[in-house]
Amino acid sequence: MPPFPKLESMAGMNKLLRLATALSCLMVAGLLVAQTAPAPQPSAPDPLANMPSEAEIGELTAKAAEKLEAFQKTLDSVKPFLDKADPSAYKKDSEAIDTGRAILAALKKNGRSAYGLVGLLTTLDDLDLDATQDSSAILIFGTRAMADGRNPPDGMTTAVLMLTSAASSLYDISELVMHATLRFVSGEEAVLSQVFADKK
Repeated sequence: MPPFPKLESMAGMNKLLRLATALSCLMVAGLLVAQTAPAPQPSAPDPLANMPSEAEIGELTAKAAEKLEAFQKTLDSVKPFLDKADPSAYKKDSEAIDTGRAILAALKKNGRSAYGLVGLLTTLDDLDLDATQDSSAILIFGTRAMADGRNPPDGMTTAVLMLTSAASSLYDISELVMHATLRFVSGEEAVLSQVFADKK
């Protein structure tokens, strides 16, 4: 039997206490360092993060195509009234729709670009204005007919409502395209600024 068992036991306890104390000190020191260490600087935002993706542009152009074709159908329906109210309107509007189709085809083939998006936005705004002017022209034509003691053409009110609805739809998609265009142009400017800054 080894001598002084109690002393050996006490020595073991002392070692455990010293070890526990040392670990506690290390933990406290680690916490102090973590609290006083400077916070990492946030990384610069990615200039491309907010740009509309190809998928988003594809969805927008698909919706724009639907609105163009819907307006073309509306024009075909109201043409008898429009030809009397403004004989040049149908041809002018149809040509603008063809321009929109060409821009959409280019965007689909070549991908997103500021030039294409601005062109689409301009065309949609023009068509929105055309639809509004067409409805006003038909309404004025009917009003003049009543002023002359004649009945307005049958279906005139329906034609005006159809054109008003088309104008509203064109305006809505134009707003969406405008926001996407602004985000795209902003992203391109940020990339160019970053490139020039890196070259300095």
